[in-house]
Amino acid sequence: MERTFLNLIGNALEVMTEGGEVRISAMLKDGFAMVTVEDTGPGIAPEIRSKLFQPFVSAGKRTGLGLGLALSRQTVIEHGGDMWVESEPGRGARIHHSPARRPMRRKRKDFWCKWNRPKP
Repeated sequence: MERTFLNLIGNALEVMTEGGEVRISAMLKDGFAMVTVEDTGPGIAPEIRSKLFQPFVSAGKRTGLGLGLALSRQTVIEHGGDMWVESEPGRGARIHHSPARRPMRRKRKDFWCKWNRPKP
């Protein structure tokens, strides 16, 4: 699961070639964890968005084979969760990740942090 998070954060940073911000948030909703990685990059075109988690599909990156998100989502599914994307071109992307479909019993309700990528 660690590799899944590193992949999501790395992808977000890589697509923001002109600088930007990556925000990571986590919350409990109805007792289930949901983690969101959100960036201020170029967003994902609708024709790519529907195929984004398929092998060899990539959007906005200069490197990679297009396997990272496919393998990440499969890992999450195998652990009983799911992963999905929301995006509009020009408005960044939000990848939601629900690691496990079992209730969590934690007192803290949410968590967030952010990274800034400076302009080159």
